[in-house]
Amino acid sequence: MVLIRFIVCLICAVSLLFLSIPFISSPFITKSFAQEAHQAEETPSKKPFEKLKGLWAAIAIFAGCFGTGWAQSRVGTAGSGALAEKPEVGGIIIVLMAIPETMIILAFVIAIMILTM
Repeated sequence: MVLIRFIVCLICAVSLLFLSIPFISSPFITKSFAQEAHQAEETPSKKPFEKLKGLWAAIAIFAGCFGTGWAQSRVGTAGSGALAEKPEVGGIIIVLMAIPETMIILAFVIAIMILTM
């Protein structure tokens, strides 16, 4: 059961990675290709890895999604066992399931920081 839940979380993280790539490289956040080509003709790029920002941001989001899914699969498994033995710990289990969600929020913040550097 834990393996199935982990695989589902992994599939969700990978699909979120592929769905987030168009938004990460959108013209609202980065310069358009025409502006980049025009600047490349004028001056050589001082930062050789400038074009890889979208990839690094996607990797940050993927790592956050993967870590969140892994942590929630562990907490959920232990929480369901604890809830079966002591039903009064339900509120604590909900809080413990919400704590790993902060990892994905921080991953989005890190992705935005990477894109705006």
